[in-house]
Amino acid sequence: MNLLLETDRLIIRNYAREDLSDAAEFLMDEETMYYIPETFEQLSELEQFINSPEHTNTYLPIVLKSTGKVIGHISFIDVFQGHTYEIGWVFNKAYQGLGYAFEAAQAIMTDGFSNRNIHRIIATCQPQNTRS
Repeated sequence: MNLLLETDRLIIRNYAREDLSDAAEFLMDEETMYYIPETFEQLSELEQFINSPEHTNTYLPIVLKSTGKVIGHISFIDVFQGHTYEIGWVFNKAYQGLGYAFEAAQAIMTDGFSNRNIHRIIATCQPQNTRS
């Protein structure tokens, strides 16, 4: 599955090498990643994650159309043979609370149900993560 989705404010696509710096701002930030199981101590680990073929269509950067900046990413992981997917997200602190997660999730879910024959999309979060 190769996703390229657009909303009014966002582009959702695959990672590119030039996204590393923007992605490091949130994926290597301890406070932002507090509830997220993936952690990156070194830039080389993050670069390997971004460039990994197994992550190509599961971790998708969310790009702000107005600036071209990667402000977060959304995960969309096949958990049951193409019919059930798990969705999740993480955003740069500077872009949290502005409705971007809702906008991106809505685009992914609409595409999944309308165009990809997905039957179920699930999401989980830590109870302490009240903003999610």
